[in-house]
Amino acid sequence: MVAVILAVGILTCTCVANPLTKSIILPSAGTVTHTFPTTIVVQVSASHDDAGAWWDWAGYYHSWELEKSHVSVGHFWHGEYYNGGLRFTNVDIPQGATIVSAVLKTCSGQTCEGTKARWEIYGQNAGDCNEFSTKNDFEARPRTEAKADTGYLPPWVEGTWYETPDISTIIQEIVNRPDWTPGNALALLLYGHPEAETTHEIRSYDANPSQAAVLEVTYKAE
Repeated sequence: MVAVILAVGILTCTCVANPLTKSIILPSAGTVTHTFPTTIVVQVSASHDDAGAWWDWAGYYHSWELEKSHVSVGHFWHGEYYNGGLRFTNVDIPQGATIVSAVLKTCSGQTCEGTKARWEIYGQNAGDCNEFSTKNDFEARPRTEAKADTGYLPPWVEGTWYETPDISTIIQEIVNRPDWTPGNALALLLYGHPEAETTHEIRSYDANPSQAAVLEVTYKAE
């Protein structure tokens, strides 16, 4: 939302744009333009928009799941890595917009009492992306330079929603691309952190579409 105010004299104007309130000191003459942040919420919306696999200590791939009830992400001390991807479509953010905040919200697919789950989150470094297909497709997807380390995650209770730390730098890198267009799809690529000692399970679209992963982004259009 953009507020344009013509002013004569020095005034204080409070502009309310639900749910935000801003106070602006007006100049003695001229035009003040203020852009209010916009928040969008997008959810994984198809079976092949979430997927995952696991690799053993030697780097050998063992399984690739497109239609499993959950996506496992993490790492075990003996070397197994669990990685996955989440794709969000119709992401209506203008190219070059300023990302104010962004979080990934996931519903737990299983109860896990461990305290050593930890992820590294990247974006797919592309202006648009297709649904997931094969393990080779997942591995070939280029990663953003920006990444987020979740730190050690708390124990999870099945059916409960959790959110990551801020991932705005990842989304910013994607929407800054010259080939990004509002309404395109973006993907988050999740990897087990090498210091993790367990996994957490993200409930998938196939298990319950209403509990599939959610991306929430607040931005300001320039």
